[in-house]
Amino acid sequence: RKAVRKSGCKLVRRILSGLTAPYTGDLTGDNSLGEALHRWAGARSISWGAPIRPIVFHVPSAEELDFAKSLCLECIETVKTKAEGGDEDIYLALCMIKSVVRGVACLYTDERQGADAAPMVSTLPNDLGPKLLAEFSQLLLTLCPRLGCPGHPFEATAIEANGRPKLLIKALQLVVGIVHGERRPVIPDLFQIRGFESGTVRQQVSSEAFTQKVHFMSAWRDLSRVWYNLEVLSLMNRRLSRRPAGFKYEGVRRRLAELLFGYVLNANSMVSGTATAALSDFLKVHYGAKTALLNDSMLPLQEKTIAGAAGIDAEHIHLAQAALEGFARTTARLFWDAWRKDMPVALSLISIAIRTVHAFSEEGKSVHVKPASITMQFELMSKFISARSAASPGDAAETCRVAGTLLAMLKKPGLHWRTKVCILAAVGPALRILHTTAAATELDAEVLKTWLGELLGSLTSADAQPQVATIAVAELTTAMRSALRRPGLPLDKVLHELLPREKGILAQVAKTMSGLHQGFMGADNGATAQADPVQIVVRACTGVVGVSHLSWSPCPSGQSWMVHSTFFQTYIAFCTKRGDSHLVEELKALLTSLQAQPKSEAEDHVVFLEAFGGALRAARRWPEPRQNELWAALAPIAAEELKLSEEVNIRNWQFLVYYVIVGVSRRLRPRAEAPAEDVAIRRLAAFLANARGDVTASPVLPAAVVGEDGEASSHAQTTRLRLLQVLLATLQRMRAAVSDDTRSVILQGLVPALKEGISHPYKQVHEESAKAMVLSLCVGLECEVLSDLRAWIAQGASTLGVAIRDAPKESSTSTACEGLVYVLLHGLLGRRMRGLALQSLHFLLAAAAADDHELRALAGLALGCLGQSPQRGLGTLPLSVKLVAGCQTALEGEDSGSAQRVRRLEAAAALVGSSALRHDFIFRLSDGGKATKLCHDTLLAMLGDKRVEVRIASQAALAPLLGLETTATCKKMAKAFAAAGGSDEAADRAVHGLSAMLRVAGSLGVPDWLGEVIEALSKVGRRPESKKEVEKTVQAFMKQQQQSRDVWKRCQKRLTEEQMDLLKARQGTMSYYS
Repeated sequence: RKAVRKSGCKLVRRILSGLTAPYTGDLTGDNSLGEALHRWAGARSISWGAPIRPIVFHVPSAEELDFAKSLCLECIETVKTKAEGGDEDIYLALCMIKSVVRGVACLYTDERQGADAAPMVSTLPNDLGPKLLAEFSQLLLTLCPRLGCPGHPFEATAIEANGRPKLLIKALQLVVGIVHGERRPVIPDLFQIRGFESGTVRQQVSSEAFTQKVHFMSAWRDLSRVWYNLEVLSLMNRRLSRRPAGFKYEGVRRRLAELLFGYVLNANSMVSGTATAALSDFLKVHYGAKTALLNDSMLPLQEKTIAGAAGIDAEHIHLAQAALEGFARTTARLFWDAWRKDMPVALSLISIAIRTVHAFSEEGKSVHVKPASITMQFELMSKFISARSAASPGDAAETCRVAGTLLAMLKKPGLHWRTKVCILAAVGPALRILHTTAAATELDAEVLKTWLGELLGSLTSADAQPQVATIAVAELTTAMRSALRRPGLPLDKVLHELLPREKGILAQVAKTMSGLHQGFMGADNGATAQADPVQIVVRACTGVVGVSHLSWSPCPSGQSWMVHSTFFQTYIAFCTKRGDSHLVEELKALLTSLQAQPKSEAEDHVVFLEAFGGALRAARRWPEPRQNELWAALAPIAAEELKLSEEVNIRNWQFLVYYVIVGVSRRLRPRAEAPAEDVAIRRLAAFLANARGDVTASPVLPAAVVGEDGEASSHAQTTRLRLLQVLLATLQRMRAAVSDDTRSVILQGLVPALKEGISHPYKQVHEESAKAMVLSLCVGLECEVLSDLRAWIAQGASTLGVAIRDAPKESSTSTACEGLVYVLLHGLLGRRMRGLALQSLHFLLAAAAADDHELRALAGLALGCLGQSPQRGLGTLPLSVKLVAGCQTALEGEDSGSAQRVRRLEAAAALVGSSALRHDFIFRLSDGGKATKLCHDTLLAMLGDKRVEVRIASQAALAPLLGLETTATCKKMAKAFAAAGGSDEAADRAVHGLSAMLRVAGSLGVPDWLGEVIEALSKVGRRPESKKEVEKTVQAFMKQQQQSRDVWKRCQKRLTEEQMDLLKARQGTMSYYS
């Protein structure tokens, strides 16, 4: 028959492993009675109290090592003979090399000879390591060029070679095996034993079925043996995990690494990928070889790629693509951490990638590689640029030299705009690290001038690419901030020279920024530009700005809004510090031109907000006269822009308010005794409240009125309220820059209008007024204004709670109640105002019983939030008293049969049930459980109400509370319900109480007291008036239990036959809708 392939190689490997590898009979077994008893006894001997049996290892003897050595020498001769043959013989030779290396892996970790070699497992010297390395390495160095040329794809020999990639891949994989051993000794561990192929040990041994597979006689009593074997394996692996020793990156090892590098740009992607993976494993042993491989192998190979780009034709374009992809793949995997060395090294490597992009994408090329190959270069650069945070500045002069070389490429004719993007994206992070650290004093002024001049020109140019302009905005902002922080340094001097004094650049910058928003605002040209693959390089350079904004004011255009506003803020601060006199006039002219644009130009109106927000943020600490001058110039324009803003643009204005007060910088903190932003905050509040340009006006919000232009006036008032909500939310953050007096003045101007606003007939106005009122109460300021406001809310709740009973559906009283409910609801949703809401309990219950269905829904939601809110300011008994106070069966002047009474009691029962469940733990532990008893008794009393709606609501509220009781208590309650008799009220109470117990029993998995409940329910269900209600309850219980066969079987198992008969007897006839 046909010979089995590689059978001889496997036999050699197993023989060599048996001769040279350590192993223990505890794992392999010797099929003896003693071994079986040892396994059965677990980790200890058979006799109790005896010490743990020692682990017995097989240690290679001198005779075994001599035999293994002779076998290895014979295999070496066989391999040499086979390597000279055909493909089948070469394959067998490679298999034999792998088998020999794996077979002697325990003795192959040290290449030093004689007494210098450190024994790893045995005490005998290792003579096989140096021999195997020398023989097999020389063989592979000779064999691999025969299987495929290791040169650059552009070389003639590489183009003409007819390689054998499959054999070459196997040979390349063996290089790593020879360098540090094919693998660690093949010692079986628990993951390799049958039943433990996957998952973790502790997950698998938790199942008895898997545990029985570990040993041929094991069961749960042998679980300790599993952990014993695990410890044996851990010990053996620790003895063999020492890093290979006794070698250096020189000689044959260096030649092997260079051989692997010769194939990373191979035209065959499988060969290239294998060579890259092999190099990655190689560098795990020779980590210090990265720099030598980069400088001596990688960069020269890529220089050939760049040099050959000009003469490549369509026939050989696939070779260029292979070279580009191989370079990107290898560099990204092996050298991505070049920043950790220092920036000159990283910039040198990035410059190679940039020159590669330039060589294959410059203008006028007749043959182009596929876009995926160029995209891989962009991904490579983005990976390098993103790693800049771990950079070591290194030599600043060398960094400037390399950066100057890259910047000089910008002057080359035919430079593609993507190459320009890559250059600026690479130079920016490097110089940014220098000018933001102590190395700022060592920067080259000429390089800075070239870099910043290019950025400034890109930002003010009429035909600037969006990607270039994005980088320019971010880098110029950072540079100006560094100049403000460290005046007098080279960066500050260069910026003073480049930024014009007489005529500013804001108009050109605003036009460029408007184009940057097009990709986000839906314009076709902008969207196409933003989707370009070079955008990943831009994102890596500019980073991601984390914007902590309010939930209702998301950033309109991603991080662009914040970056652009920061640019305007920094530019204005820089010009102010420099003493420019034309700044206010320039800002006024810019905002006037942007505001005059039609609504269809949405990008210009976004830039208006960016410039206005940046200006206000930069001027927040100006002297009061200068702030008055700024507001006098800009406020009328901004007021007109706000007046014409549509609904979708209000969130942009909200973000503006947030940015002006909070910003992104925390480096300039004013002293605690000198609030520096009071004037700015008051001016901003006055503008938002009045929306006009009177800078002397106090921040007073006018009351909303209903006139002929009701919708227009309500829209204006709603807009003011939304912006003031952001202002109030930001004032909650206590800062030394804003005094408490300023907060108090703002609240004094807003609260009177808010009190009237919550009663406004327009729903949007009174809802937004309620939100603003809640935010006012959450400012965290102890002042008379807020104290009066709390008292006003409590008084209004007390008054309206009585007036709402007789108020018609759409009356002013109903509207005022709805506004006050909004206040309490938003306060509870924000986990605030819990005490005030509890104090207004009767008002909420009255609102929940009103004729207006919208008011009832809002009040029900507020009561639900109140029931689930913790009340830490009251004791348990006073809290329970307040809760049950709303469950009065009749109020003064209330009709006992009215629908309002029914709705009030339904809401009160739900509140008592949810709040008692929320506070059950403290209710039971405090005051002897009196609070729990009071709530239970109240709900039990409501079970006997004459209206069935109240009885059902009380039953639903009581059921979860009964599930928390003990078995004895539940049995006692069932007997008490069964014994109840006499009046109809007691009978109804018994039926609904037992129904609640049966309802909760279905959710508790058939508790022990279910039988008593069924017997009691059968007894009370004999009354004709109760029969229908009992059948309905039993049908719901049976339907719930019979949804799952296992649940139904468990129910039948835990109930007696008599109880099951009673249950079925009371089931009745189920309808089609049951």
